[in-house]
Amino acid sequence: MSSPAAADEAENQRQKGNDAFKMQDWQKAVKYYKESISLDPASKNSAKAWGNLAAALCKISMYEDANRAAARATSVDPTWAKGWWRRGVVEELQKDFIKAHVNYFRAMELASDKKEKNFFKDAMKKVEKRINVKTIQKPDGTVEHEYSVSGPGVSVIPTNSTMMDKVVGLKAWRRFRDEGGQCTGGQPDQPAFFAQQAELRKCPTSYQFIMRGMFQWYMASCDARAYLLYSCGDAEARMLQHRVTVVENSPEIMNNPQLRAQSRMVAERMVLGGSVPSTGLLIEFINSINKLLGDNLIIGADSQTDAEENFLPPIPGPLRRMGPAYMFQAMLASIFNQTVDVTSIFGTKAKMSPAIISAVETFQANMRLISSAKLPQFDSSNTPEDVLKYCKKMLKQISWNQGMRRFVALQYQGSVLYGVLLRFTGNVAEALKQMKWGRTFMKLADEAFNVTKDGAFAEKGCSFRASFRIGLSCTELKTHHALRDGSLYIGGGSYPVDDEFSLALEIIEMAKNVDLSDFNVGNDSDAVTQPILDKIDEVAHYRMPLAYAHGLIAHTLGELNSLIEAGKIPFEGWTVLCNNVDLVGPDDDRTIVSVIAEHYRLAAENELPDSLEGSVLWWTYGHYMARSGKCRGDNDKEKGGYTLGELRNVIKKAEAAREVRDISLFGPDDCAGGTFEMATKMVASHFHSEDDDFLLPELKYEDKDGKRSMVINGFTLCEDISDLERIGWEYLAKRKGDEQEKTKNDTSELEQEHGAAREEVKPLTTLCIRELHNQDNIIARGEADPALIVSKAMKAGLVNL
Repeated sequence: MSSPAAADEAENQRQKGNDAFKMQDWQKAVKYYKESISLDPASKNSAKAWGNLAAALCKISMYEDANRAAARATSVDPTWAKGWWRRGVVEELQKDFIKAHVNYFRAMELASDKKEKNFFKDAMKKVEKRINVKTIQKPDGTVEHEYSVSGPGVSVIPTNSTMMDKVVGLKAWRRFRDEGGQCTGGQPDQPAFFAQQAELRKCPTSYQFIMRGMFQWYMASCDARAYLLYSCGDAEARMLQHRVTVVENSPEIMNNPQLRAQSRMVAERMVLGGSVPSTGLLIEFINSINKLLGDNLIIGADSQTDAEENFLPPIPGPLRRMGPAYMFQAMLASIFNQTVDVTSIFGTKAKMSPAIISAVETFQANMRLISSAKLPQFDSSNTPEDVLKYCKKMLKQISWNQGMRRFVALQYQGSVLYGVLLRFTGNVAEALKQMKWGRTFMKLADEAFNVTKDGAFAEKGCSFRASFRIGLSCTELKTHHALRDGSLYIGGGSYPVDDEFSLALEIIEMAKNVDLSDFNVGNDSDAVTQPILDKIDEVAHYRMPLAYAHGLIAHTLGELNSLIEAGKIPFEGWTVLCNNVDLVGPDDDRTIVSVIAEHYRLAAENELPDSLEGSVLWWTYGHYMARSGKCRGDNDKEKGGYTLGELRNVIKKAEAAREVRDISLFGPDDCAGGTFEMATKMVASHFHSEDDDFLLPELKYEDKDGKRSMVINGFTLCEDISDLERIGWEYLAKRKGDEQEKTKNDTSELEQEHGAAREEVKPLTTLCIRELHNQDNIIARGEADPALIVSKAMKAGLVNL
C-alpha cells in the first residue's frame, strides 16, 4: 500500500504524462506514466495510469505492451468501465475483434451514466460489423453474446454471403462450375480440368493457379469432414461409420443427388468398421494453404450457399447442428487427429506448441467427445526452444522414422494451420503469434539437425523443404502486413517494418533453395497433366512468393522514401532499416529509388501477367526507373543508368499485362491512368525522338508554392502532381496532337515524288554516274542504282570515279 505522499506524486506524474500526450510527445508521456505507476503500482488509483500508458504505447505501435498495460488497468480496478473500453480499443487495433467486443460490452455494463454507456455501446456496435455475433436476451433480463464457435481461443466464422462474393477463390470455383466443371463421385475432376488447359504448357494463368489450390482445399475439406463424422457421438453418425448402405438409402440423401454423391464419398473414404480415417488430414490442408499463399481460402458459409454453389462439400445430416462452423471444426479435426497419433507414440507428457494445445481443447469442447477420446492437458507455455530441447532428448529413444518426423511436422503444420484459423476469425494478432512460433521452431530445428544443409528431407520430413515452407511464410508475412496497417515504425513496436522486411528477405532467400523437382511428382496426375501441374507449382512455390516479397519491400521502401523526401523522417531512418535487416541499401552506385526500382522489377517479372497487380508492378517499376538517374538498382556500373529502350519495353509489358488481365476474377483495372503510369508515359513521350540507347536523366519532384511539380532535364512535365492523372492525359494528348499536326503539315514525301525539282549542287559521284549514262558506258547501262554502278566501276578499275 503506497503512502499518501507517494500517491499524490504518482498523480502528479500522471498529469505530466497527460500534458505530454496532448502535445503528442508520446515517448515522454510513456516515461511519465511509467514513473507514476512505479510510485503507486497496485492501488485502484493506478488503473488510470495503466490505461493512459496503454493509450500512449498504442501511439508508438507497441500494441503488445499496450495490451499488457490495459489488462493491468482492469486487474487493479475491475469496476472502472473505461479500463475495459481501453482494453477493447487495444484489442481492436490488434485485429482481435472478438475480445474487443467482449470488453466493450463489459465497459457498457459498468458505465456510470447514460452518456458513457452510449459511448461504449457505439464502440461495440462498430466492432460487431466486423464479426458474426448473435445477441441473446435471457429470461432474467441479462444479455449474452453467442459466437459461431465456443471454446478456448476460438472466434467466429465469416458467413456473410455478400462479402463472400468478393473472395477470388469463390469466383474461381463458380467459374469452374459455370464452364462445365465436372464432379466425379462427388469429387471435382481435377485431371480432366487440367488436361483441357493446353495453354498451361507455356505459362499458367491466375485462374488455373487458384484452382490448383482450390482442388486440394476441397479434398482436404472432404477428408476432414469424414473425420468429423467419425468423431460425432450421435446415432446417425455411428451408422455412417459402419454402414454405407444406411447413407445411400436414407430418405434425406436419396432425394438429393448431389448430397447423395458427396455422402457416399465421405463414407467410402472412411475405413469400414469405425476405424479412424488417414492421419494425412493436416498436411492436406497445409498443402492447399501453401499453394495459395494463404489467400482465396473459403472457411465457411451458410448451408444454402454450400448447396447452391458447391464450393464446399455439402453438410451431411449429423454435422448440420454445427451450422457454418462445421468447416472450422473440420480444420481443427485435422490437428486433433494428428495429435492423437503423435501422443500414442510420445505419451501424455509430450511438449507441444501452444497452438496444438489450444486447437485440441477447442475441438474437444465443441465436439463434446466421449471421455475415452480426450487427450490429457498439456503445458501451453512451451516456447520453440523448449520443444526443440524436448525433441533432442526424445531422439535418444524415438528415431525420425519411428515418430519424430511426425512430431516435428505437427508442431510446425499445426501451429500454422491454427494461426490461419485464428486469422479468419478476426483474431489476427494471436494468429501471427502462432504462425511465428511455428516458423521459428522449424528454423531452429533445421539448424539443429542440419536438414537443409545435408539434404536429409527423406529421413526428417518434407516440412523442412523450402518448397513446403515458402508459401506458409508468405501467409505469415501477409498477416504481419495486415497488422502493421500502414505504420512505418522502425526498430520497435509490436509490428515494426524491420520484422516484415526480415521475413520478406527470408522468403527471397528461401526461393533460391526451392527444388523444382519437389512438386508432387506422380502424386495426383498422369503423364499428360503432370507437366502442367509442375508449372503451376513452380508459380506457387517460387514465382508468386518472390513477386509478393519483392513487391512488399518495394512498396514499403517507396513510402519511407516519400517521408524522407518530405523531411518527415531523417535519412538515417533508411540506414537503420538496412542495418537491422541486412537489406542492400544506397551507396555510391545506388540511390534509394534505384533500389526500389530493382525490387519492383523482380516483383513484376515473377507476377502472373493476368493477375490483380500484373500491370501495376510494371508501371511502378517504370516510374522508379525514370527516377533513378545515372544509377541502376541492379548495380550494373557499365550501363551507368536505365535507357529509354528499357523504359519503352516496360511500357509494352505493362500494356500487355493490362490486355490479359482476368477481369472475371479481379475486376477492371482501378489503377488505369494512375500517377505512376502517367509519369512513365510522359517521360517516354518527352524523349520520343531519342534512340533506345539514350540514357534517361533523373526524373525529379520539386516543391514550390505549396505544389509539387515533376521535372526532367530542366523541363517541367507537370506543375502539380496532385492532379497528375488529368494533367498526364492532357500532356500526352497534346504531344499526340503536336505529332499529328506535324504529320498533317509534312508533305516532303509527296514533294519528293511529285513536287518541283530543286536546283542544288550535285555530289561529284552523281555527276560522274550521270556522265557514264550519257556515254552509254557498259558499266552504267541499264542500271539505276548509284551504289551498284559505283561498285561495278571500282571492280573495273575506274578508281578515279
